Amino acid sequence: MSFPQYGNDTGIGFFNEKTSDPSFETFDPLVVRLSAENVGDNDGYISYFTWYYYKSDDPGRILDLKITPGNTNTVTFALSREAGEYVFGVKLTDSDDESVRSESVIGK
Repeated sequence: MSFPQYGNDTGIGFFNEKTSDPSFETFDPLVVRLSAENVGDNDGYISYFTWYYYKSDDPGRILDLKITPGNTNTVTFALSREAGEYVFGVKLTDSDDESVRSESVIGK
């Protein structure tokens, strides 16, 4: 997960050296980039990724959902600046129409 804001392609966030930016507090919407690293399945082919996020206190209400082809392992969301904790997840679906869901990344 990273936060590449307009005019700052490097962004800040997990796995980035930069951990803060004074101008970061003023961005609205907040741009969040997610990527799935080292993914694969037994036959070696992911059909597509289903990306989504929701507020942690309302897991039944998906706020946004995007689908990317199996060869595109990144997605970008634009969140309005609203206080709260958000959960980001991705579901990987392979060529056999079996899927695996991951919600291991939580952003605030």
